[in-house]
Amino acid sequence: MNYKLEEIARFINGKLFGPPDLIITGVNAPELAGEKEICIIYDEKFIDVIKNRDVGAVIIREGLKVDKPHIVVSDPRAIMPVVLNLFVKKKELRGIDKSAIIGNNCTIPESCFIGPYVV
Repeated sequence: MNYKLEEIARFINGKLFGPPDLIITGVNAPELAGEKEICIIYDEKFIDVIKNRDVGAVIIREGLKVDKPHIVVSDPRAIMPVVLNLFVKKKELRGIDKSAIIGNNCTIPESCFIGPYVV
């Protein structure tokens, strides 16, 4: 899933500094983030890590300064799981688990999922 930088800022209630239409394709560690990825920095020592890197954007805490597109939040550590979850590839479940008990006269569309031990 891809997001515009402004969508991420709005989702995490952060203040955006940078191009709102910048497309972000994933999240990564500061030392690994690429030009379309966002990274999270909660400590000043990581600012040097991204200084010469072509990262897409950064999420930082109030008081830190970076020369990259960024979103300022009060607690980047707390926001990390929220941001990671945005980019998790959702597994699409389909079919009927072998342990499910289905009635004889049921019509179930192919797009449905019936999990384990459902009666």
